[in-house]
Amino acid sequence: MDTDPYRQGGELRTIRVMIVDDHPVVRYGYRFLLEDTGSIQVVAEAETGEEGYEAYKQHLPDVVIMDLILPGAGGLTAIRRIRQRNPGARVLALSRQENPLYVRKSREAGAIGFISKSASAGDLIEAVRRASLGQGSFTLSQDSTLPYLSDEQEKIQQLTSREFEVFQLLAQGLPVFDIAQAL
Repeated sequence: MDTDPYRQGGELRTIRVMIVDDHPVVRYGYRFLLEDTGSIQVVAEAETGEEGYEAYKQHLPDVVIMDLILPGAGGLTAIRRIRQRNPGARVLALSRQENPLYVRKSREAGAIGFISKSASAGDLIEAVRRASLGQGSFTLSQDSTLPYLSDEQEKIQQLTSREFEVFQLLAQGLPVFDIAQAL
């Protein structure tokens, strides 16, 4: 009996992945890195949360790697929509923001894990493999509690996921009219 969870019938099982990131070079790099393992196949890519949701419905990947800061409806909205459509969907949140608040908001939206864009290649591959098995992997927070938060962080933590997305867009310097159009 084979006890290796990454193998199926003695063979390395293929994990089907979708990458959602607004930067083509990032998607290309992740595709190259993941497919180089020989056991991970990128079946779809998308630039926005809306495109990611539509691609998810079409391809039904085993794991979605979802950037949180995207044009239009952000990654948190896309995660919620995917999880509403399929509660068993396995979505890894991805962000360059190394802040425990992003980890918490990702969890609240339904992500199975969170990985920083500054993580090693090995960490990303392992997070995808763990997610494919239904195992969470939150790299910035090993437990469900956050470290001490400043008054500002406490206020931000109390924002709903939608309010947090608006906050992210404002922090990027987008005008209110553009945020309204995007959302």
